[in-house]
Amino acid sequence: KPFVIRNDPSVMEVVRRWDDDPEYLHKKLGDENRIYTERSPKNHFMYYNVRKRKQVRNWRQPENDVVSMSYGEWLERALLR
Repeated sequence: KPFVIRNDPSVMEVVRRWDDDPEYLHKKLGDENRIYTERSPKNHFMYYNVRKRKQVRNWRQPENDVVSMSYGEWLERALLR
């Protein structure tokens, strides 16, 4: 079940930091660090557990692939509309 966190000082500090500086995460991660992320040709990301694939009839791995990119590259692709 989802849950809601309210008035937690640690969470509120992060919210304030990200709200005050939209570039905060980009500054922290930089463009030199490479991050692994999933890429999908259909803009659909399905969670799957590779270990349980044999238990599911007609199981096919999603078309997603794992790629390495900087946060700046990821952000540029994520904001494409």
